[in-house]
Amino acid sequence: MTKEPRLAALLRLQNQLQIDEVEEGSGIFVLSITDADPERAVNILAEVMKAYVAQNIERAAADASSGLEFLTTELPAMRAKLEQSELALNRFQTQAGSVDISLEIEGYLNQLVALDSKISALRLQQTELASRFTSEHPAYQTLVNQIESLTLEQQSLARKIGTLPETQQELVRLSRDVKVNNEIYLLMLNRAQELEVMRNGIAGNVHVLDQPVADTISPAWPNRKLVVLGGLVGGFGLALAIVFIRRKLFPSIESIDEIERLGLPVLAAIPMFSAKQLDGVVGDGAPAKQPAVLMRANDPYTEALRSLRTCLRLSLPNRRNNLIMLSGPSPAVGKSFISLNFAVLAARAGQRVLLIDADMRRGHLHEALALSEENGFAEVLQNQSSVTAAIRPTAVENLSFLPRGKPPLWPAELLLDPILENVLQRVGELFDLVVIDTPPLLAVSDALIIGQHTGINLMVLRFDFTAAREVELVLRRFEQNNTELHGAIFNSVEERTSTRYGYSKSCYRLDYRTVHS
Repeated sequence: MTKEPRLAALLRLQNQLQIDEVEEGSGIFVLSITDADPERAVNILAEVMKAYVAQNIERAAADASSGLEFLTTELPAMRAKLEQSELALNRFQTQAGSVDISLEIEGYLNQLVALDSKISALRLQQTELASRFTSEHPAYQTLVNQIESLTLEQQSLARKIGTLPETQQELVRLSRDVKVNNEIYLLMLNRAQELEVMRNGIAGNVHVLDQPVADTISPAWPNRKLVVLGGLVGGFGLALAIVFIRRKLFPSIESIDEIERLGLPVLAAIPMFSAKQLDGVVGDGAPAKQPAVLMRANDPYTEALRSLRTCLRLSLPNRRNNLIMLSGPSPAVGKSFISLNFAVLAARAGQRVLLIDADMRRGHLHEALALSEENGFAEVLQNQSSVTAAIRPTAVENLSFLPRGKPPLWPAELLLDPILENVLQRVGELFDLVVIDTPPLLAVSDALIIGQHTGINLMVLRFDFTAAREVELVLRRFEQNNTELHGAIFNSVEERTSTRYGYSKSCYRLDYRTVHS
């Protein structure tokens, strides 16, 4: 338990407490408070109502004391004024003798006395209000308006009385003073008695209709429906904000024209394969049962790869060798998926094809072909195995495979050894076509090293995933290393999704660590 400063506690309770009038002008108010502890909420409301009722009684008693003090001071003066008016009337009647008052004059007198009584009573209230409020208060202004209205009626009646004989006018005036002073005196006495009762009483004009009760069945918070709705709206809004920010900060490529404007020709546009269509087909970081081109021979995806095969087959005779390297600027662009299916398609066309998994850190093509990764590319580069011993056949006719091997500690250093050129030259002599799948170029430098020995270098870009900035960095890397980049393969066209797994992607730094079996 901690002690809270008084001001902080008052401000907190003020925010928790809510007061609503049932109907405007009804004078009935509903008090409610929101608190985590039902018992504490009931106690707080009870104390608030108790304090308000006590304050109301104290205020009523204070007002009564103030009014009683005023009347106690004014009563003796009013009594003396009444006695003087009575004495003056008696003297006039003694001197003037018998004076008749007609019914008309009697009516005038009664009206005049009634007006005087009302004006006097209002002036008495005005004096009481002046001790509590300023002259601008609405209640005070109302009394002033009423007094002015009655005074106008009084003046009109006085003009009528002014037409009577002088003796009758004097009699009306003196009789009027006596009656008015008498009524005012009685009014003041009655008012003083009322104020005495109010001052000594224990009741105010505020009444508590119901005692506070905590609603434990349907608490004000948490509102499950509101929380769920808020979560849905907030989640949807957050997702939109993330997409918007990503598109603003890292605009991705969505058309072939955008790639070619950067100076990189597009050799093929590959339609997107959904997860259901893949049904276990290989992709970056996901193993497969068999290549997609065997599963869906007439699919648009397969036709796009056939167009790429024809294009490359026509251009190979003009290249220095029959080696094709495929890479990507970042992970999850589908380079391994395309490498495997392109190799399968070339083998089915009658060519003797070798597929090399040159990603010695995270290569997974051996899983797609249901083969072992042992005794592979890494062992050949370390002179632990011969090329012919490391190459193994696959279930696809004319397709051979060289797995990545056991992940070495220094993959890039192995690629810098002159043995790499001898290995690639040897496999180029043994096969009609060699397809080499390499790691992401912006993550590691393996693709740049291998690309110096291959006849064709291709970059796989993914629709609505690869950023234009990444393509610019890829072109700059190739130019700095005096390595030619021959074209791009635009993958996953027309599918707005990007699944990232395995690698950590960014424009400037990529986390590409070795995964050991």
